[in-house]
Amino acid sequence: MNVRPHLLPKPVDPADLERAVYLIGLIASKHEEKKHEGLEELVAEYNWLTSSDLSVEGTEHFCRIRTWTEVEAYAEMSLRHVPKVPDVTDEELLEIIGGLHVEARTEAELDYWLTFLEINIPSKKVSDLIYHSEEELTPEQILAKAREWNPIVLYPPGSSS
Repeated sequence: MNVRPHLLPKPVDPADLERAVYLIGLIASKHEEKKHEGLEELVAEYNWLTSSDLSVEGTEHFCRIRTWTEVEAYAEMSLRHVPKVPDVTDEELLEIIGGLHVEARTEAELDYWLTFLEINIPSKKVSDLIYHSEEELTPEQILAKAREWNPIVLYPPGSSS
């Protein structure tokens, strides 16, 4: 991919990946067995390792990760820190959007780049435009449509806008 080096995913330390996978397994087991003793400490260690901010309740979804491949992909994504890049160029965004269709990408790489796009394009529908559009869109059309998106702001009854 032809983007500046600081936009690329940083390599994950294999020891950190192994530890994160192990912690996910322990946390999931504690949730499944309803044994909460020591769970806060495990979640704190996971948060420290991955720079996350999960609560004990926020780790209940670990029980739904069923295969080791999924656990490893989740752990790897948690260890990658996706940057907000104020000076990302349209050319780089188009390169990234176009590169998502390359089949050689791993699930962790796809997650990284989709998260990168969601952080760096102020639209919540980027992945829908890429993967679930009714028509085949070019990277240029995807970027333009993503930038058109404006959230609907709902005000409580009786308040003025």
